Amino acid sequence: MVNTRIIQSIVFNKKFKRDKNNQQYLILELENRKTILVFANWIDVDQWSDLQVDKTYQFTVKKGKNNSNVLMAYASENCWTALHPGFIKLFLRGQTYQQLWEKTGLSYQEAKEWIAVGFKPRDLNEVCRWKEYYFTPQEARVWRKISLRPFLGDSDTEFAAYLRDKDYQPNKNLDLKQLREEFYIAQNYLDYFYPQDGVCKLKNESWSIDNNFGKQRKEITELDIRWRNLTGNLDLSDFVNLRKFNCSSNKLTGLDLTNCVWLKEIDCRDSQLANLSLPASGRLKKLYIGNVNFSKINLDKLPRSLEGTDLEPIKYGFCKKCQQPNTNKGRCHSCFEKEWQVNIKNLVGQELVEKFNQQQKKQEINTLEDLIYSEQLEESELKWIPYEQFTNIEYLAEGGFSKVYKARWQSKRSEKWNSEKKNYEELNYIEVVLKSLTSSQNITLEFLREIFNIKLVDDGGNNVVKCHGISQDENKNYIIVMKYMYQGNLRQYLTNKTNKFSLFNKLWKLTNITSGLDIIHQQNLIHQDFHSGNVLNSNNLNSSIADLGLSKPANFQPEKSQIFGVLPYIAPEVLQGKPYTQASDIYSFGIVAYELLAQAYPYPELGDVDLALKVCQGYRPEIDKLLIPRACKDFIRRCWDNDPKKRPNARELKQVVSSWCNEIYEGENTSFYQQYKETKKQYNQWSQNTPYQIHPQAVTTSKVIDTKEITEQLQKLKISELDSASKDIELHLFDSNVLTIPDEQQKTSPQPQIQIPPKN
Repeated sequence: MVNTRIIQSIVFNKKFKRDKNNQQYLILELENRKTILVFANWIDVDQWSDLQVDKTYQFTVKKGKNNSNVLMAYASENCWTALHPGFIKLFLRGQTYQQLWEKTGLSYQEAKEWIAVGFKPRDLNEVCRWKEYYFTPQEARVWRKISLRPFLGDSDTEFAAYLRDKDYQPNKNLDLKQLREEFYIAQNYLDYFYPQDGVCKLKNESWSIDNNFGKQRKEITELDIRWRNLTGNLDLSDFVNLRKFNCSSNKLTGLDLTNCVWLKEIDCRDSQLANLSLPASGRLKKLYIGNVNFSKINLDKLPRSLEGTDLEPIKYGFCKKCQQPNTNKGRCHSCFEKEWQVNIKNLVGQELVEKFNQQQKKQEINTLEDLIYSEQLEESELKWIPYEQFTNIEYLAEGGFSKVYKARWQSKRSEKWNSEKKNYEELNYIEVVLKSLTSSQNITLEFLREIFNIKLVDDGGNNVVKCHGISQDENKNYIIVMKYMYQGNLRQYLTNKTNKFSLFNKLWKLTNITSGLDIIHQQNLIHQDFHSGNVLNSNNLNSSIADLGLSKPANFQPEKSQIFGVLPYIAPEVLQGKPYTQASDIYSFGIVAYELLAQAYPYPELGDVDLALKVCQGYRPEIDKLLIPRACKDFIRRCWDNDPKKRPNARELKQVVSSWCNEIYEGENTSFYQQYKETKKQYNQWSQNTPYQIHPQAVTTSKVIDTKEITEQLQKLKISELDSASKDIELHLFDSNVLTIPDEQQKTSPQPQIQIPPKN
């Protein structure tokens, strides 16, 4: 070997490891136990002759004592380990830090200069950021000393460049807080990096757009200044050719875009806007404002050219035919309904479903987002399954507006575990659930759309119950064909005495449920009937959400004051006649979470109107005496807060509950983990010896609820309270009726008791 030095000799055998792509590899320990992965496609080690890995390492196989194979590892002269041993360390996809530095264009000499002033191989991103603003290694080292340390995506290098150009010297006497406030004033920031009479100074402005470096304002077509922490007002009058603008995740209070007549897309989510002036050109297609307070924004006229926005009620833009807000992506309910009625005359069964699928696919494709959505529609179309393919049909239960059967679908193959033989047996069928919709011969377009939404969120996993398709029985009732879940719904699971109800298992179930709810909400959908009967179980750990939007009859024509659902799980605002929202689903989750942890129906026996009135006035299940971590109690209370705005969203639900399980699994020394350890033993003992509690008159299926009656009764109560604060209310709304779990001392009565208020 020429120009090489030996690193290490390794004796090895023919047992290579294999990666997920079935590629063979060998792990070598080189130079102070730093590791490198060597990949090979050879089976015979004798063929490892002069193998070279990215011109940095070379390997030769030689025969050692007792005819053993010895791998000789060499480092070539261009190996940078002499500068720092960390250059040999693997970082990403089998690449060493040296290879990453070389890919960015840094030479050996440059690396030597940066390492000499205190930088390490892992600081590559920081080095690149300093170089972008023409800092030498010595200058970067001095600015580092006053706590300016840019990492990937941070703007400290921008701030340091600003200070340098303003002739500030890097020393600890600088008032960095005050200077940052000046730097992040939006107009100051814009005028510095995009000067009116100069060109853009930012090199790698954003990964999502073309580089604007060296361009004048009038030449810039895409501008991305998100995540900069900018404050105040911003005037983009000189950016006359701007097509796309993103200023999300800042603290802007005003935005003037009136001169940007070519703008097609604006994203200013997560800001503090109080004034937004839009161009009046009619070219704007997308406008995203996010959690901005809409009532404070001065939007005189929204352009009818909008096709996508998060502003309610026009988040899907305007219909090109009638100029009214679309009710779904690329879809106007009014126009679609008229077209549907014309196209479905005399169509039933399979022809009707196929026509529906065709209608769903009708949309213009102008952007990549439109193309992706159209592919989603293609994958989510309703599959028609002939009823003759089902055998061994077995009645299971009856819901509010449907009957449920178990059946074998003969056209699909599956596997089933044989507990006696301890192996999987191949079957020429799969077990499915047939949900026969009562009186559904004249199924409505709205109901078909609800079934379609189930397919749209079907993730094929354990979070949302898979919908196989749709069929029709001998009575011409439509049938939804769904995956069969062996352990029934959550209430049945809790009733099954053979299950082990550990606290960790229940928290893990909640992670499944929150993941499913997050999938639904990410598609801008609302479940509208979320209760424990619609949470299904495949085993002790995994749960899935079912029956998205199917709480009403298939031929239902909605009336203003009617809703459908299981009353204890319905949010107070919905009971008072307001529309369902995603926050309403979060309220329902809070009740389901309580039911799972308390092993009890959420409320004692009360009449529908009595319970509805109490819920609207703030009555909730008694959670204080539950032997669960305090963090769980507080979070569930947030979910069922009377104010929908104070409830967490589905993404936060998922993150919080998942973090609980991770902390338990990792045994992390966190506040939640300490609370869990304090309650775990006592809760598990109580849970595994306590049957599920439910009163005989409890309603567990969806039914019609008249919100008009509830709101009228609430109004009467308010008037009555104003007339006489001391007057008894006929409904006895303030009697004590709570679900309690006994303290550890109450050993003679280990089961929770449902206290029913006395009746006069």
